[in-house]
Amino acid sequence: GGHLGAVGYSMDKAVLCLIVALLTALLNMLLLGPKTAELMLVLYNGPSQSRTDGSAPLLDEEAQKASKKRFGMVHGISMLANLLNLLAVA
Repeated sequence: GGHLGAVGYSMDKAVLCLIVALLTALLNMLLLGPKTAELMLVLYNGPSQSRTDGSAPLLDEEAQKASKKRFGMVHGISMLANLLNLLAVA
């Protein structure tokens, strides 16, 4: 590792890993986590539809497909950020 004032300073691997870990944790905490939770609620609760059998309301087939796709995409990105974070601190 070098010093900040040194000529040809390059970032330590440890500092780089710390920055990656911090950025991926913040990304997940502030953006991906809340969006994933929101999409999951939409997927499982959906808009209310009157049902005669008293069961939980379901999304229509196309809306459910779109909700699953969107949730899966955001959740997958969130999991990749978690994996990157884990690799950065390991």
